[in-house]
Amino acid sequence: MEIQKIDGDFSVCKVRDFSKVQFDSPFCFIGKTDAENSLVCRTEIVPDNTVAREDGWKACRIQGVLDFSLVGILSEISANLAKHKIGISQFPPTTPITFSQKQWILKTRCKRLPTQDIQSFDCTGGIGMDTELKMRVIAHIHSDFPEKFGIPRQSGIVDELQATVVFEPKYRDPDAFRGLEGFSHLWLLWQFSACADKDWSPTVRPPRLGGNTRMGVFATRSPFRPNHIGLSCVRLLKIDFESENAPILLVAGADLMDGTPILDIKPYLPYADSIPDATGGFALQSKDDILKVEFPENLLLKIPEEKRTALLRVLAQDPRPAYQADSERVYGFSFAGYTVKFTVTEERLTVTEVK
Repeated sequence: MEIQKIDGDFSVCKVRDFSKVQFDSPFCFIGKTDAENSLVCRTEIVPDNTVAREDGWKACRIQGVLDFSLVGILSEISANLAKHKIGISQFPPTTPITFSQKQWILKTRCKRLPTQDIQSFDCTGGIGMDTELKMRVIAHIHSDFPEKFGIPRQSGIVDELQATVVFEPKYRDPDAFRGLEGFSHLWLLWQFSACADKDWSPTVRPPRLGGNTRMGVFATRSPFRPNHIGLSCVRLLKIDFESENAPILLVAGADLMDGTPILDIKPYLPYADSIPDATGGFALQSKDDILKVEFPENLLLKIPEEKRTALLRVLAQDPRPAYQADSERVYGFSFAGYTVKFTVTEERLTVTEVK
C-alpha cells in the first residue's frame, strides 16, 4: 500500500440536496445523515445550492486492494499527519470511485504537510490485506552448480558438497556472527531466484512421484510458490574471519544453485527442530543412492580430488528429471567448472564424457 497525492484543490460542502452535484466528475463524494447532506468535490465544481463550504483541502489516496480493516494503516497515517498538526476527514469507502477502482480515499487538510511526506510514506500493512513485504538479501551462496540440473533434490542428501555463503557488505559485522560457531547446523532461507519471475501454481508434480502426479503446492517444496522462498538445512564447517569479504560461512550439504540469494540464516535447534516420530507423507518413498555409477578412471581423474566423492554421490541420486527415462539419451550438467555427460540404463549410470 502507498499514498498517492491527488492534484488540485478540494472543498467540503453542505448542500440543500444532490440535484446539482456533478456526479460525472472523477472525484466526487457524498454523504447523508438525518442532519445534513455532505459533499466533497473539486473546488471548481462546487454546486450553487451549497449552504456552507470550506475550501483549501488537499486529497490523497491509499493505493491498494479494497479492504474495510484499515485500523492499522489509519493509525500510522494519523501519527504522521499529527506531527504537522493536521487533522483527518475520513469518508466511507463505499463511494463510487473507491468501490469501482478498489481504492480508499483519505481527505486531509494538508497545506502544511511537505509533499515528500505524501509521496514516500510507507503504508504497507493492515489487517486482512493482500500486502507486499520488502525482503533484504543478506548474502549469496557459491556452490558447484551454475544451473538447476544436477542439484540434489533436498539439502543434506549429499553431505560431501561444500559451498560458501558470502554476505553483503552491510551484514559483514563480526558481531552478527557471535555465538554461531556453537551450532553444528544452520537453516538457510533463500529465494528461488531462477524462477522468481514465474507465477505460482496451486498444484505441482513432485519428483518423488515420478513427475506425473499432481499435489498441492503447500504439500511440496516446489519453487513455484507464492513467495518463491526455499528452506535448507546445512552443516556449518567453518566461519572464516580472515579472507576477503569475511565473515564467510563454509557449509556442507547445500542444495542451492550458485549465486542464490540468501534471505536469512538461523541456527538449527536439535531439541525443537528434530522430530523423530514425524510423518513425511508421500515424500517417505526412498530414492537414496538408487543408481550404480560407472565412472571411467581416466574421466574421474579430470575432476579435482576434493570434488570426486561429492560428484559420485550426486550421480548416484539420479540427477535426471523424474519424467525422463530414455536409455538412449545422453544427459549432461555442469559441476565445479566441468561438464559431465552420462547415460542411464536401468539401474546403472555410466559417465561418457568430462570436459
